[in-house]
Amino acid sequence: MNSAVIVLLLSSLLFHAGYPSSQIASSSAQNKPTERDKELSCELSLPSEVRSVDGYIDVSLVITNISDHLVRICTLTQGWRSVGKTDYTEVLHPDFWKSDRPRPDEFPEHIVTIESGKSISIPLKIRYYDEIVRGHPLTISVGYEAESAFAKRFGTWSGSIHSKPVTVNVIE
Repeated sequence: MNSAVIVLLLSSLLFHAGYPSSQIASSSAQNKPTERDKELSCELSLPSEVRSVDGYIDVSLVITNISDHLVRICTLTQGWRSVGKTDYTEVLHPDFWKSDRPRPDEFPEHIVTIESGKSISIPLKIRYYDEIVRGHPLTISVGYEAESAFAKRFGTWSGSIHSKPVTVNVIE
C-alpha cells in the first residue's frame, strides 16, 4: 500500500490514560439525531501542542457509552481521511476497507464491550502530510462509523459519531 495515503492505526485497545487535563485539547461529540447514535459520544484526546515524530502525530479517539446499557463496537478499523492546508479529518470504519480487508474471523477478536458511563480509547497516528501548511495551527477531527449490516453480522453498534474539531499547534 502507498504509505502516503495510509494512516497507521493501532489495533490494540487502550483504556484512556490521557494527558494532564491542563494540557488536553478536548472536543465533545456531534451526534446525528437518531436514537441509536445517542448511545455513544466521542472526543479527541491530545495535547494542545503536539509533536510530529517521523511525520506522524499521536491522537486518541475516546469513545464513551452515554447510554444506560452495554454497547459493543469493533476497534479493527480503517481510516478514511480528508486533508486540507490547515485541517485534517478522519473517519474510522470497521466495515469499509480500501484494500487489505481483514478476514471475517479477525473482527470478533477486536470487538469490545463498553459499560454504561465508561470510555475506551482508540489510538491512531495521523500522518502530517506535505499538503498541510507548516507553522500554522492544525484543526483535527475524527469520527467512528459502522453500517447496520456489519452491526447485524457481528452484534455491534451501528451509527455515526464525530468529534468536534480541535485546533492544535504542531511542533516539528
